[in-house]
Amino acid sequence: MKPYFTEYSVKVTAEGLNPFRMIQGYHISDYSKELKSHIEKNYPDDLADFYNEKHHLYDGVMFGVDGTQGVRKLYLENDGWLKSIECQGSRRKYKIYREEFSPRLYRSWELDRDYNKVIRTLTTSFSLFKPMHTQADMLIRMCKKYARAHLEDFKQWLDSELKSSINWFGVSNNSFTIYYG
Repeated sequence: MKPYFTEYSVKVTAEGLNPFRMIQGYHISDYSKELKSHIEKNYPDDLADFYNEKHHLYDGVMFGVDGTQGVRKLYLENDGWLKSIECQGSRRKYKIYREEFSPRLYRSWELDRDYNKVIRTLTTSFSLFKPMHTQADMLIRMCKKYARAHLEDFKQWLDSELKSSINWFGVSNNSFTIYYG
């Protein structure tokens, strides 16, 4: 299976940096059988059930990994909407992401298991699609705001990724996340 995109991210909080995150996206129509087999082999039964029940309503599926936290994520995407389940051991988080106001802004919420009741607002993400080096000053200012104690670690990470492109930039109450490729 060949993904139509691969994206990395770093989450920055007062506790530090988590740069061990990745998402890969696949078109369901291209790999229907392979995706089903992959999910059934590598994800818990409830996530496989979620995929099997809903995949016909969506165009794409994305797999996310957070290596530091041991979180696996399964996203279904369609026309400006993403539904996801995060799995960390037996704990689950249900999220929805939606385009708002323009295709350049996404908001996300954590919801109940049925995706009906909002538990909390998560992040507002902006599409940038610009070279990382052109955003360095803004990113350093954000690090000073959210994770001043980890500024030197962040600068080291930033120096190593200056040739990358920022795709999305997400902000929440106590963190920011850079999605890049």
